[in-house]
Amino acid sequence: MQRRSLFGRLCIIVTWIGLIFGTLFVANRNYSAPTNPKVLNIFSWSNVLPDQVIKEFEQKTGIRVHVDYYSSNEELLIKLKNIKDSGYDLIIPSDYAVKMLIDDKLVKPLNKQNLTFLEDIHPLLTGHEFDPANTYSLPLQWDLYGFGIDKDEFTTPAEIPNSWDHLFKDELIHYKIAMTNDPVEAFCIGSMYLFGEKDHLTPKELQLVKKLLIDQKKHVESYAIPRSDYVLGSKNAAVALTLSAYILRSQEDFAFIEFSTPKEKTFISIENIAVPANASHEDNAYAFLNFLYKEENMAAACNSFGVFPATKSAIPLLKNQEALYKVQQEIAQESYKLLFFKHLCPERDLRLIWAEVKH
Repeated sequence: MQRRSLFGRLCIIVTWIGLIFGTLFVANRNYSAPTNPKVLNIFSWSNVLPDQVIKEFEQKTGIRVHVDYYSSNEELLIKLKNIKDSGYDLIIPSDYAVKMLIDDKLVKPLNKQNLTFLEDIHPLLTGHEFDPANTYSLPLQWDLYGFGIDKDEFTTPAEIPNSWDHLFKDELIHYKIAMTNDPVEAFCIGSMYLFGEKDHLTPKELQLVKKLLIDQKKHVESYAIPRSDYVLGSKNAAVALTLSAYILRSQEDFAFIEFSTPKEKTFISIENIAVPANASHEDNAYAFLNFLYKEENMAAACNSFGVFPATKSAIPLLKNQEALYKVQQEIAQESYKLLFFKHLCPERDLRLIWAEVKH
């Protein structure tokens, strides 16, 4: 009796083990089954892809588009690094992040034969250091760093700030400033102002930039580029270091605000398209890109968010054509220089020093 009881228990245990492993095997097979071929998964900034463009693409192609959003390039990089099979088919990184994605082998070369809009891309936006041959990325949208200005605070046009001196030179500043809250941006701008173009800061140079930013602090009303339009609109500051998109979007509500680029040089921000290395629906990504880069869809995206298009054909359809032409005239001079942000020292050191600046 004892043996039969023991044998019965063993049979029950073996049966349960078989059931458990069988369930796991089936679940694993279901998980690894081929994904829906009529799906496109995008990881993007929030202010890039208008809902109406996505819906129209879905209606015309039957491809279901899923979009997840990130708030920084660092968040994008961390997710793609840590989740190798992220499931994303298309991403929209900023310029400096493209280089990091390439170095970490997180993106694949573009199959340009599948793209119909290459001749339409403005040459100003291609061939840059982060992807010299645009092997892995292509520009989608762009805007410039410059000054949002409350014109009511300045008596004559000649007084309106048009130089980096108006952000750092004490004797010229009789107004409150809104400054960037990003240490990479702040130190790149401060370094450019003091030393010109640099790829790296020595410890001594880093301290000099730190001093410049500390000296500037007495004029700073707030550190926040995304809120620059609010700070200007509420007249808490007269000059804001900001992106052109924020000012162009705010001009409908605040007619007294205008945007200008510093006369010496400034920084450009380019949002790019790229395909992750493990994309599952690459054909769908190319179909979406060819749709997105059509002149009417490119213009719709730029008009929604106040940015400038990467393509030439979309320009006549912009509602802010005048602003774009003004910016293009300002930067079209042969001597004018467009710069890209970069890490001038280890990021950990930079953030520690930035905390001292703002303390």
